[in-house]
Amino acid sequence: MSTELVHMVPGGWVGVGVAAAFVLLLLMLVLQKPKKPVKPVISRFKDTLVNRDHRYCLGIDERTGGYFFAINVVNPYIEYDEYYAISEAEYSTFQADVAAAVEFAKSCGRHEQDHRLIEKPGKLRGSYVASTSKT
Repeated sequence: MSTELVHMVPGGWVGVGVAAAFVLLLLMLVLQKPKKPVKPVISRFKDTLVNRDHRYCLGIDERTGGYFFAINVVNPYIEYDEYYAISEAEYSTFQADVAAAVEFAKSCGRHEQDHRLIEKPGKLRGSYVASTSKT
């Protein structure tokens, strides 16, 4: 490479090296095979009944075909759902009987149903807020 060209590139030889590395990086990004998109976990759970007053929902786990009961929990940083596996009979009961569903939600909030958790929570586990209604 002539020294005239090097003087035209800011930074001399170092500038040429940085520019070449940048071009190689762009080529790698353009030529790499596209990765298979990852289906988000949240789309796994299809809600069929949502009770906003008592902060729970029922639905179908599309990965397994089973049923779930989810409670809304909050920690100092984020609000999220905890998903519990339930039977078809419980699913039917909780759809028809709000009091039974609320009692189950409270039991989940007290960690009495942890053996049913579909996904184990992290170290900073949230707390269930039982109701948003003022009654």
